[in-house]
Amino acid sequence: MTRTVYAIRHAKTISPKGVLYGATDYDVDLSDRKRIEELALELPHSAIWHSSPMLRARRTLGAVANASSFDFGQVKISKLLSEQSYGDLEGLSMKSVFERYPESSRFGKVIDNHDFKPPGGESYSQLIKRVESWIEQNCQSPQAEHVVFCHRGIIQAFQIIVGANSGVELWHSSIPHLSCHKIQLGGASENG
Repeated sequence: MTRTVYAIRHAKTISPKGVLYGATDYDVDLSDRKRIEELALELPHSAIWHSSPMLRARRTLGAVANASSFDFGQVKISKLLSEQSYGDLEGLSMKSVFERYPESSRFGKVIDNHDFKPPGGESYSQLIKRVESWIEQNCQSPQAEHVVFCHRGIIQAFQIIVGANSGVELWHSSIPHLSCHKIQLGGASENG
């Protein structure tokens, strides 16, 4: 049976411009009511709903839930859906990263090594393994659809896991805020 994950990237963060903030939690701007209402209509009502524990994902989920007219039941919160941690690089601009950690200079370039780990942070390979663990824990039941409120890195990891992209290009691709990505576990994926 094909299981479908609707992965939604949270709304735009209210954060300092130009800094890395993967595991640093910021609130979100929920003023795009039109898009939030569209998401409420797009998402399957019978799905199991999940969220990252991070404020930006949970607040986005809450806004979509408030815009909907259906009861989607209890939301499953999982740390496995948290954004990638950039460790000691959190809160720094790329310029500051390169000044303080010259060995991290490849971080801002095309990354061809998924095992690169920022000091005190998490590599892409570790992030992908975390998402694989979430899939193993949550997507083995006969329930075919899951709605997941999460982050750019999590969506990219889903796409790599299902073979929608090789990875190097994907890590530098755009994943717009409030976008919904239909991931077919065991099949192709669609972006929207």
